[in-house]
Amino acid sequence: MTGEERKKLRNELLKDLHDHHFSKNGAPFRQSREKLRQDSEKKLAYDYLIEKGYAREEHQGLDNLLLSITTIGIDYIESK
Repeated sequence: MTGEERKKLRNELLKDLHDHHFSKNGAPFRQSREKLRQDSEKKLAYDYLIEKGYAREEHQGLDNLLLSITTIGIDYIESK
């Protein structure tokens, strides 16, 4: 995957977190850990969003990762 493709993936995932946040009244987004194991690019993209402060882990369970968008992430998406 190229750098541009990774940037596009991160933006798509952040947009999905944004949309989920507002459609589900702020509830965290659930992502299967098994799916992330199968898609290392998506896992790296989520890790990047967390490290940059655009998203945060709500809970680290064995089967699922719960993610929420931060105010920084919301501002970033809404400024585009």
